[in-house]
Amino acid sequence: MALSSIAMLRQAHAGLYAACLDGRRADALDLARAGGLHPRTAYETTKRAVSVWIRHQALQDRWVRHGVLLNAVAPGIIDTPLTRHIVQDRQALDMALERAPQALGVGRPEHVAALAAFLAGPANGFITGQTIFVDGGHEAQVGAGLPALSARAQADYDALASRA
Repeated sequence: MALSSIAMLRQAHAGLYAACLDGRRADALDLARAGGLHPRTAYETTKRAVSVWIRHQALQDRWVRHGVLLNAVAPGIIDTPLTRHIVQDRQALDMALERAPQALGVGRPEHVAALAAFLAGPANGFITGQTIFVDGGHEAQVGAGLPALSARAQADYDALASRA
C-alpha cells in the first residue's frame, strides 16, 4: 500500500518529486507553496487507501467470525456544513466541479445516509469488501486514475514543474 501511494504521489507531482530527490530544497518549497501540488492528490490517495484496506480486511477472520460486513462509503461533493461555503459560492462551486466533475452535480446528505443505513442494516446480508461511491458519477467519469487537471491547472502545473 505504501508503495502504490508513493507511486500515485510521484506521478502527480513529478516536478516536486524531482526537486526533492535532487536536493533542491528551495525549488521544492517554491513548487509546494505556489500550488505545484494538485489539491486533490492527498484526498484521492487516502480515499483509495481506505478502499484497498476495506477490500483486504473484509474477509479477515476478525470481522467474518462476528458477522461484520465491512464496507466504505465514498461521498463526492455533498451539501453539508463542511462544504456549504463551496456550494453557496457559484465561483467556488464551478471551480470544485471543474477539478472533480460530477455528472449529477452536488449531492444531498440523505443520498449518503440512505446508503449507509442500508449497508449497516439488516437488509444487507451479502455486500462486503466494497467501497461505494456516492458522488454523482465522478468515479465513473474519471475511472481508477486521478482526476484530470483542467487545461488551466495543467498549464500552471507544467510551468511550475519545468522550473524544477
